[in-house]
Amino acid sequence: MTRHKPVMLREAVSKLALSSGDCVFDGTVGSAGHTRAICARLDFGRIVGTDKDRQAIQEARKTLEKSQCSLNYCLRIANFQGVETIMKACGVEKFQAALLDLGFRSEQLESERGFSFQHEAPLLMTYKDPDTLTKHDVTARDVVNTWDKQTLVDILSGYADETHAQEIAKEIVSRRQSGWLETTTDLVEAVKTAVPSGYARGGRHPATKTFQAIRMAVNDEVRSLTYGLKDIFTALSATARFVVISFHSVEDRIVKRAFSQWVEAGKALSIGNQPITPQQPEIDTNPRARSAKLRCIEKVQNSTSNRN
Repeated sequence: MTRHKPVMLREAVSKLALSSGDCVFDGTVGSAGHTRAICARLDFGRIVGTDKDRQAIQEARKTLEKSQCSLNYCLRIANFQGVETIMKACGVEKFQAALLDLGFRSEQLESERGFSFQHEAPLLMTYKDPDTLTKHDVTARDVVNTWDKQTLVDILSGYADETHAQEIAKEIVSRRQSGWLETTTDLVEAVKTAVPSGYARGGRHPATKTFQAIRMAVNDEVRSLTYGLKDIFTALSATARFVVISFHSVEDRIVKRAFSQWVEAGKALSIGNQPITPQQPEIDTNPRARSAKLRCIEKVQNSTSNRN
């Protein structure tokens, strides 16, 4: 299995502007690449980390133990949107820095959860452990087999800017007449049939946006990010830095909008006029970094909050 490489590691940790004694929130721990780098940067302090993926948290704990991280760290299986609850559980009042890396772990793409169109797997696309799923949990199988055509069109166009949303949704609904779509291969074949033959040119697989949109719908990612950004910003002390790495236009628009609103309201300062993107050497060694954008703001000092 491919080992995950954290994207823009040096840039992210540098923008956090960490100081000894800081309590740092990593809302997307993943394989702990950024978390480990934060630990190495601080002489003392604390890290609070969350991830919806149980396997990710387990792997992160092993990574931090192996790296002999001397900081006090509190890791929880949770969505970063619930940061207030996590703070209470970990005994934290404010954060002096926060980081979100909205990308995938390589291990997730190679798992049997249906995230990747490159190999056959059941249509799940959920971050939850498959063994813990209940009848109330939504999976990609539910989306492609039970959601109506217009809803499919809406998520394909709204969550992935898919220009062939109508055609793809029509083909998915049509195929239901012969039986449910059960695997990633079933979905890929539906997309390939629906889109023009030249749609795969330029190196992008024709099902890329479809898989992105359905995954986002299954995990309610737009709502989680929209409200999660607000929750995290509220949890920051004054002068705290907030770094977010996004990987596609829908995510980046949400982050850009939220950050701009806080800057315009005088609640934050923008750190850099433009988002940071990976340098070519990083893209060469880690192609999944090519679409990443890093944005950073700093919360403004006020009379009701302070860094300490």
